[in-house]
Amino acid sequence: MSERQKKYSCPASADAEQRGGAVSENAEPHDKNHAENASSLPGSAAPPSLARRYSFKLISNIFGIPLFLVMEAVLPRALGPAGYGAFSYATGIFQYLTNFLDFGTSTCLFTTLAKRQNEWPLLAFFLRVSLLILVLCLLFAGLCMLPPLAARFMPGVPAWVIPFAALWAFATWGVRVLRGVNDALGQTVQSEKARTIAGVAACIALLALHFVGVLSLPVLFVHQLAYLGGMILAFKIIVLEGFQDKWAETGDGGGQKRKMLPSLSLEREQSRAYVREFAAYSLPLFIQLVVVTLTLMADRWLLQVFDGNVEQGYFSISQKVGMACFLFVAAMTPLLTRELAVAHGRNDFAEMGRLFSKFAPMLYAVAAYFSAFACLEAAAMVDFFGGEEFAAALLTVQIMALYPIHQGYGQLTQAVYYASAQTRALSKITVISSLSGLLASLLLLIPKEYGGLAMGAEGLALKMVGIQFLVANFMLFMCSRFIPLPLGRLLLHQFVCLGLFLFLAWAAGLAGELLPGTLGSQPFGLKGLPGKIVGFCLRGLLYSMGVGIVCMLCPWLAGTSHQELLGLWRRFKGRR
Repeated sequence: MSERQKKYSCPASADAEQRGGAVSENAEPHDKNHAENASSLPGSAAPPSLARRYSFKLISNIFGIPLFLVMEAVLPRALGPAGYGAFSYATGIFQYLTNFLDFGTSTCLFTTLAKRQNEWPLLAFFLRVSLLILVLCLLFAGLCMLPPLAARFMPGVPAWVIPFAALWAFATWGVRVLRGVNDALGQTVQSEKARTIAGVAACIALLALHFVGVLSLPVLFVHQLAYLGGMILAFKIIVLEGFQDKWAETGDGGGQKRKMLPSLSLEREQSRAYVREFAAYSLPLFIQLVVVTLTLMADRWLLQVFDGNVEQGYFSISQKVGMACFLFVAAMTPLLTRELAVAHGRNDFAEMGRLFSKFAPMLYAVAAYFSAFACLEAAAMVDFFGGEEFAAALLTVQIMALYPIHQGYGQLTQAVYYASAQTRALSKITVISSLSGLLASLLLLIPKEYGGLAMGAEGLALKMVGIQFLVANFMLFMCSRFIPLPLGRLLLHQFVCLGLFLFLAWAAGLAGELLPGTLGSQPFGLKGLPGKIVGFCLRGLLYSMGVGIVCMLCPWLAGTSHQELLGLWRRFKGRR
């Protein structure tokens, strides 16, 4: 390694290079000062608190909701069930591909960078990984455009959509990676501010295109690529600012000094060390990634072959409803992943257990709050997202609305495995669950004359929710074997919390039937979509009041306590 490159590497990485790239626990900080340095920004003070970072991530997600809702309300209406299904199928296949080509390297990057935050060459190495993923993704798109392969893998999808879908999937992956890098570096506040600004601008642009009447599928792809490209550029600038204090200052002969960007070059031995380190982390995931990617693609392919674009559109819109419910939970999981990685870097398993026990019920309650209401109000959700053409998707939407409830648990349990580098055990669990899910998909999707149930989009939604519930709780049990967790209390919380929230959502819907002029689909004389939106919001307000009262009486449902609620109230009064 050259002297210049050594300046940007931390001692742990140098030690890893000498040992072949695998960082042992002895290379991690153990004393108090080193532990503090491991969780701080490069060359700067400690990052903002977890609560502040979550607040900014949550606010960013809230501002991102209008863009999400506008896009998902415009697209299904503009394309119809068949066109929307073809679009969703093509972009979904390439998303599965980019996740496969990622090969778990981005997760390795996040957890490693959280522990060794001064290491610029780590990012320089991953830039090469990103370029390789882009090339492979475009090569696959080119192959899929060939008529024989297109007929088999992209039935019903226009050929010109394929390369755009590939670029969209890669750009989406790139945004996720850079956002994760900023989270790992503790720069969540800056990155979420940039994401909020980009989201608002993109939402305004999309609405303008729609009202002018020029919004078509090609225009939409250009809009999305411009939006994603802008975020990639903004996130990259924030990453570079995080390393600003590590930039080299060099004299120019005239006595003046200027800052130089860190070099992107890597020596051969340094590259080999990173390859060995990433391979040691990711290779155990190889079988898992192959099986998961093939089963996910098989699910959508089976639905496309047996039921066509229309059922594909129904399932896609149900996925969007689930994603809308998960936005608030998704704000917290990457931050907790970072904190779990930092705690594991100090071999503090008690802290890992405390973090999980405190925040898992909270995230579950947030997801259940949105999912329970969306499930009971699925008819209104279908009207918002798709309109009358998607009325047959009602049951599919109701089922998929429950998917985010255990999605947060699944991500948190996986974060425990990733943070402790137990990728081999995680791989075995994922492979078994994926193969079991594929068998369930075959049973639910194959036509009846071949021994299946021919349930279409409803069957695929049922399979996804059921497998998610079983796998999340099995992984929760496995996590309790190596970090201290109150397993019984966590399981009891799941059933009681969801049951109460479903009951409150049903009660709000019943109130709408009893008071149609106030809480129904045409409140105060409003008709059409505006009336449905107002009625939906009023029932949501009634439901939220019920949830708030129940959580104040039983704060453990929301993952908190009376003491914490009292402390929040005192801080609120102190700021007034």
